[in-house]
Amino acid sequence: MPKSPYWTKEEDEILISLTKNGSSSKQCSVILNRGSYGCNERLRLLDLGITDRKLSITRKYELNEEFFDNIDTEEKAYILGFLITDGYNNEKDYVISIKLQERDKEILEKIRKIIGSNRPLVYFKEKTNIKKDGGIIKGGPSWSLVISSKNISQKLALIGCYQCKSLTARLPTIRSDLYNHLLRGIFDGDGSINITHSSQYRFQIYGNKEFLEDIQKLLINSVGVNKIKIYKHPTNNEYMLEYGGNNSSYKILSWIYNNSTIYLQRKYERFQNLRKKIEMKNEKC
Repeated sequence: MPKSPYWTKEEDEILISLTKNGSSSKQCSVILNRGSYGCNERLRLLDLGITDRKLSITRKYELNEEFFDNIDTEEKAYILGFLITDGYNNEKDYVISIKLQERDKEILEKIRKIIGSNRPLVYFKEKTNIKKDGGIIKGGPSWSLVISSKNISQKLALIGCYQCKSLTARLPTIRSDLYNHLLRGIFDGDGSINITHSSQYRFQIYGNKEFLEDIQKLLINSVGVNKIKIYKHPTNNEYMLEYGGNNSSYKILSWIYNNSTIYLQRKYERFQNLRKKIEMKNEKC
């Protein structure tokens, strides 16, 4: 049974006692069956002398908490797609986060502005394993966007962006005219455009098999590509959907970037290079 958002007097007393005896927030969260963030926030309120157990935690930063109540715009569909692939929804603490390498900070700033948040991005100096087009590499500095909201966390979970989703995520059901924006967010979160030695472009998206099958059906119906085999990674549970060749890649990318105003700039630039390549070829014919 989910833990009540309201704290009991007994829980307050246990939390205070544990803290005075040197227990960490993580240790408190295990004993009380609450999130570390929730324990820290409860302590903050108790330090202020606030003991009303039905009192909501005071919001420190601005945020449109109803942003995901209805997926009815390009921006909402795109951000939903990005969160499904590259975000983390901690349903216990109601905290959503996206962590990206330093060069992609600009998309986090855009998302932060769109959702009405003035919470600063969090900078990480330490090296982490991060995704790069074509594989996993050791990365350098990174930035994280953090969203603290019970309503947003719960709404995202209902839509399909829930905790520990990587092996079970499916393509959400949204308005048909917004699917290209949803897929662009998915592509920016966990896709790539690779170029072979023979200058052929390859469109790739990664995920669990059922998720990629949903995407393939969408592409077949929307773009007219053929059904192809979905490949499994040899060393983990990840699968890859790949369409090779300039023409197939261009058809897909043209559709996902149609009427778009938000995207990861470096991937969009690759699409523009492919578009110029296709146009030059057509002019020669």
